[in-house]
Amino acid sequence: MFIDYWAKEKLAEERQRETERGARYLWKEITEPVSTPSFLLGPRYQALQQKAVEVLEDMLNNDNPDTRLRAAEIILRNAPAKAGG
Repeated sequence: MFIDYWAKEKLAEERQRETERGARYLWKEITEPVSTPSFLLGPRYQALQQKAVEVLEDMLNNDNPDTRLRAAEIILRNAPAKAGG
């Protein structure tokens, strides 16, 4: 079956959008409040975790599709097993 260049581009863009949607769903699950008491995690860990959340949030909301895709890859690669399903 012959697929022209534009059809391939459209298919690639659709797959990217699906990946981003899946990552946003996982991101929502991951960033919900954690059941671990904050005093057990320590302030340095909490600060680092908050910074990571902010950076990934910025990446997901970036105008560049490659940046959003990279954020999606990071989230999907590091998602807890239970969040995936």
